[in-house]
Amino acid sequence: MKYACSIEANDILDNGFDLSKYQGLNIELNFYKGFDVKHLDIRSKLNGNNIEITSVHAPTLAFSNQNLLKVLECIKGQYGTMPMALHPTKADAIKERKALDDQAEAIQKFGLQICIENFPDPSERWIHKPKDLYRLAQEFPFLGITYDFSHADEFAGPRQDLSYVADKTGIIHLSNRIIKPGEKWQLHLPYKRGDFDLDEMLINLSDIGFKGCFVLEYDKTYEAEIIADCRELMER
Repeated sequence: MKYACSIEANDILDNGFDLSKYQGLNIELNFYKGFDVKHLDIRSKLNGNNIEITSVHAPTLAFSNQNLLKVLECIKGQYGTMPMALHPTKADAIKERKALDDQAEAIQKFGLQICIENFPDPSERWIHKPKDLYRLAQEFPFLGITYDFSHADEFAGPRQDLSYVADKTGIIHLSNRIIKPGEKWQLHLPYKRGDFDLDEMLINLSDIGFKGCFVLEYDKTYEAEIIADCRELMER
């Protein structure tokens, strides 16, 4: 299994960002802040630091968005065919499903595995539950799942989810969380700190069919931890 850490594309292009700290690591290249960036400069900086891209996190984009195919074409042209994490949008489910049906043939030609991310209830997103994502991935061969531990349902923990969806999961966003009644959820904590025993989950996942990439996705305040944890996991 591969391990990587998430880095925002705009940070790589920021001359004040010390990319050398990530030398030799794998990354998920994150386009949260937009896709209209200097892709050639990103690739050059990553190559210069011996950093491999193992997955791309696309900007939040609806299947009904007219720019979807252009973004997919650019991702394939710039970064190749690799797993691509995608947040489901807050959109009308009927409209999104029709757009997916209408564009399925065109999307499949890019050869990308589009891994739609889970979100907790209530999310207002057109699809977000792991079991619904699994059924969709069964129907469309180019779809998979990005399973985010921080986004797991409050009551049904990740063990139950992953026992069902592991074989359709291409990316796992590896971070922890803390939920206290009446308080705001603390998300994207280092994977060893929080409500879940994720060390045990890492051991068990290989036994339930997961063959994808673990992406450490921490809040930016934990930059030192994400680098150290990624190096430790890559050396296992």
